[in-house]
Amino acid sequence: VRINTVLENECRPRPEKKSFLVNEQKVESEYRLKRVENNQPKSLKRNADFVELKKTGQRVWASQWLLVNFKKNQNDEFRFGVTVSRKVGKAVIRNKFKRWAREFLRSLVHEGSQSYVDINIIFRPMDQGFYKGLKHEEFEKTLAKAFLKISKDIEKRSSS
Repeated sequence: VRINTVLENECRPRPEKKSFLVNEQKVESEYRLKRVENNQPKSLKRNADFVELKKTGQRVWASQWLLVNFKKNQNDEFRFGVTVSRKVGKAVIRNKFKRWAREFLRSLVHEGSQSYVDINIIFRPMDQGFYKGLKHEEFEKTLAKAFLKISKDIEKRSSS
């Protein structure tokens, strides 16, 4: 008897929750959420996306230690991925570079200066201690140089 009542309770439709916002406020808050979401670049999550980007995308060597793969996409989205091998350093250093890359890309999206591309930022293994001594200013300068090359390449390909 108890099992039947539990199943009946699960199958009943739940009443809708009442919203305390007036319709105008509700629409405004939904718009605000969309705008905030669009300021965040989406990340590449699937392994297939990374593999496809490596096989069919173009490459830009920003420096000896930074490689950027990119490919124009049809989704009208700016998506990115960051690849940092264990050979680069310990977890603290790897996470610091991922955080710096996300911060840089967020600022690009906020400025509105990005195209609809998939990008994978790859940190190449270097000598021990190299990444530990890398300064944030040098990192941003190198990444900006890479994105300048990418934007020129995309403009060149779209004009021809």
